[in-house]
Amino acid sequence: LEFILPGILIMTVLFNSMKYSQSIFNEQAFGMGDEIFSTPINRKYFIVSKIICIALIGAMQSVILFVFGMLYFGLYYSITILIYILSISIVASLCFAALFVTICGMVKTISAFVSIINIMITLMLFSSNIFYPTENITKLFRFLVIINPVTYAVETIRAFLFLSPIKSVLPLLTLLFFFF
Repeated sequence: LEFILPGILIMTVLFNSMKYSQSIFNEQAFGMGDEIFSTPINRKYFIVSKIICIALIGAMQSVILFVFGMLYFGLYYSITILIYILSISIVASLCFAALFVTICGMVKTISAFVSIINIMITLMLFSSNIFYPTENITKLFRFLVIINPVTYAVETIRAFLFLSPIKSVLPLLTLLFFFF
C-alpha cells in the first residue's frame, strides 16, 4: 500500500490535468472562447491562468486523496509531509497541465486531442514505476522509465514518505521541474 499510494496520487494529478485541459475545447464549442478572447486580456495570460487553475485543482485532489488514504489505512505522517506532498503535486500538476494545454493548442479537434492524450497517458503510466519497482524492470524497458516524467514525480513522493526529505528529494524535484 505504501508503495502504490504515491503512484495513485500522481495518477490523480495526471488524469485531472487531462480532464481539465480538455475543457478548452468545450469553451470554444459553446462560444465561451470567443467571449474570453474578445476581452482586452492577453491570450498568454489566459493560458497561464488556465494552467495554474488546473494545477491547483489537481494538487488539492491529490492531497485530499492522500489524507483519506492516511485515515482509511491508518497511516500516520506529519503535517510537514502533507505540505511536501502538496508542493510536489503542484509542481507535477503544473508540468502535466502545461504539456496537455500545449497539445490542446496544437490540435484542432477534440477527438484528435483525446486520441493523442490517451496514447500518451497509457505510455506514461505503464512505462513508469507506479505499479512495480524500477529494479524489477528489464534493462530493455528501463530507458523508458528513466525518460518518463511520471517516474520522477512518483519517486519524489516516495522519497518524501520513506527517506530523509530534503537530501534525497531535491535532485528529483529539480529533474521533474526542468523536464518540461
